Amino acid sequence: MAECLVCHCIKNREFVIYENSALAVLIHPSPAVAGHLMIVPKEHFPIVESVPDAIIKEMMVVSAKMSVLLFEALQAQGTNTLWLNGAPAHQQFNHAALHVIPRKENDNLMLSWAPKQLSDDEMSTAELKLKEGSKEVGIPEPKKVVPVEVKKAETAKEDDWRLKYLNRIP
Repeated sequence: MAECLVCHCIKNREFVIYENSALAVLIHPSPAVAGHLMIVPKEHFPIVESVPDAIIKEMMVVSAKMSVLLFEALQAQGTNTLWLNGAPAHQQFNHAALHVIPRKENDNLMLSWAPKQLSDDEMSTAELKLKEGSKEVGIPEPKKVVPVEVKKAETAKEDDWRLKYLNRIP
């Protein structure tokens, strides 16, 4: 069986811009836009459901840090963070990955969809199935989070884009 392309990149340090003991961050080999990153477990997991919860949590923390990097290094104006999970979701590689894509106004990258009009019966059937199924997937109760107060910079220059984007925090 041929080696997974992502595992090959990790092992040979190709496209790797950051790594820790559990994860690697790669520049996507065929990016949607310049700076398109993939956060991947170093251990091979084909889909997100097979990735241990602790690694998923670490992937999310690293994705936030990579968004900051994209804002600062590439002057991104936004980011999309998404899982491509399974062939119907356009997963290119047989390795779970969290994508972080830098965005700029008018970049012409289309990640939108037209909402499907569903009947009331279709909506209520889906809702019922999802509510019942959610009881069986083992979602733990969240730990209590203490909010951190974010102070806005008092001496901010209007033209400093980093400070401008810090002010977008609700």
